[in-house]
Amino acid sequence: MYLSDLVTALEGSATAEIFAEAKKLEKLGKKVYHLEIGQPDFLPPQPVLDAICEATKTGKTTYTPSRGVIELREEISSYLLDTTGATVDPEKEIIAITGAKHGLFSSMFSVLNPGDEVLLPNPCWVSYEAIVKSVRAKPIFIDLESPHFDLDANLIHEHVSTNTKVIVINSPNNPTGTIYSQKQLHETLKLAKDLGIYVMSDEIYSEYVFDDPWTSLLSFPEWREVGIVVHGFSKTFSMTGLRLAWVAANSRIIDQINKVIQFTTSCPPSISQWGGIVALKNIELAREQIARTMPDRISAVLEILGDLQGIQLAPIEGAMYAFLRIGDGNVDDVDLAKQLLAKEGIAITPGSAFGPAGKGHLRISLGVRLEELKVALRKLRNFLSSM
Repeated sequence: MYLSDLVTALEGSATAEIFAEAKKLEKLGKKVYHLEIGQPDFLPPQPVLDAICEATKTGKTTYTPSRGVIELREEISSYLLDTTGATVDPEKEIIAITGAKHGLFSSMFSVLNPGDEVLLPNPCWVSYEAIVKSVRAKPIFIDLESPHFDLDANLIHEHVSTNTKVIVINSPNNPTGTIYSQKQLHETLKLAKDLGIYVMSDEIYSEYVFDDPWTSLLSFPEWREVGIVVHGFSKTFSMTGLRLAWVAANSRIIDQINKVIQFTTSCPPSISQWGGIVALKNIELAREQIARTMPDRISAVLEILGDLQGIQLAPIEGAMYAFLRIGDGNVDDVDLAKQLLAKEGIAITPGSAFGPAGKGHLRISLGVRLEELKVALRKLRNFLSSM
């Protein structure tokens, strides 16, 4: 029987594949240090868990409006006003969605036609390329310079063609940890406006900011003209498996996304939505958890790997990762990741998974309790020192 040529040509997530292989080793009794998955190691705040349980017990398990319950959208609007200063209409400009991945897919499906080009500053999150290809558009990589990986509007402009329709940005960035400055974002938004292309901003890590100040695309008055912002609950509230996110954009785009939801997922998970309302009302609990855990983990990376010869560590300004270049960047990072898993029990994502500019790098997830992270980092240091 036939299979889709389009789907057959897509590559699976390298992170997911490594995670699956690591789980196989664990079943065989091998100790594995999980530095590959971008998932917080703490539970959602207790009020969120209570709200989800209560929603289940009281029968709030049925379909909701495809845009999400209005109570959730109103809470998202309040959160955006507090964090970005933007007034976003909960009725017309916000839509709840089943995870940020589906938010990105639905947004691209809503604004792109086959053959359109999407600019991806690179290295970039592993799923962007596949999502672009899945809507029959063409990814165009813009290689950014290690170790800072700053966004450059002039470099973006060099890659623009008559087929360019979207540029995807991600700040704080996965995998590099880079936070784009207000100036860089403004120049990018101005360029997009002048050229008539969309800026799709993935802001899922906005609560993981450790160094430079963070700016949302929504902070600029002209965001409605060309901006599409994707955000969600997975990282901030450790609600990864509960699959809840949102998209903010002008009403024309939101109406299109709503159609996609109606013929795919119907609506986000109902109990997750009621949990999401309580999550945003208790945002300080999540912020306290991030503040308690992440700085010490970043310090551990710097202390254990910071002075290692032949390693270049990107500044960890935000997100929950450390991105390091091995030697001159020409090492086979995929083979290196396989060796680390087989010999040291360290599951880690090779930089090549994040596009051409990630070659010769490794990404370390900091979603691991501190003592376990320190052990894994020391084992990683010893392994790299012996190369």
